[in-house]
Amino acid sequence: MNLESVNDKIKAIKYIMENDLIVPQMLEEARADLKKYVGMKDALLNAMKTNPEPNFPEEVEIDSTYTDPEPPVHPLINPASRHYEMIDSVEAILRMEQMYSTQELMVWANISAMKYRLRIGHKDDVAKEASKIAGFEAYYKYLEQRL
Repeated sequence: MNLESVNDKIKAIKYIMENDLIVPQMLEEARADLKKYVGMKDALLNAMKTNPEPNFPEEVEIDSTYTDPEPPVHPLINPASRHYEMIDSVEAILRMEQMYSTQELMVWANISAMKYRLRIGHKDDVAKEASKIAGFEAYYKYLEQRL
């Protein structure tokens, strides 16, 4: 991370905190992030004072077969369905991920999957409800990988 991107992070966090754009549950995390980025900025500035012009090798071998890994597909976001998108164009599930811990979301995913299991065949088409069960189970596994 370079100095410019660290400064951008600091500015963004300060703006969010100063304008009360953060839910109370996230305030402590924002303070911790701000402290972390200020520390990174100080470390970068000290490194620049010590070694203002780093020595890089003349030639760098580039692996032409490398491709960036595909980001994991979020199991609960359907790009064709915009009704869960909030006013600020953020998906509701992504906002929930900012507000709740991974463990809390895992409990919610488990409970939601069980709800659809218990009512299968009594409300919506069985295939539709089975699809929802699979979606919440996939979301649980997706969250498990984040631990």
